[in-house]
Amino acid sequence: MTPPPGVALRGGELVSGAKGLRLTRDNSVGNVTVRTPAHELAIYNDPTVEDLGTLQLENVVRV
Repeated sequence: MTPPPGVALRGGELVSGAKGLRLTRDNSVGNVTVRTPAHELAIYNDPTVEDLGTLQLENVVRV
């Protein structure tokens, strides 16, 4: 899942059979559980974005 720049994700669970959450610019993620296979990334940044702005993570759990 790739939220657009400036989007805040709050609460819930993200389940993926591949990589998890790809952050872009000025994203905020809070009170979220991310489920991915052990060999995959749970949260990562988009390498094509030159300026990530401010990325905020609060109470994020990977299982």
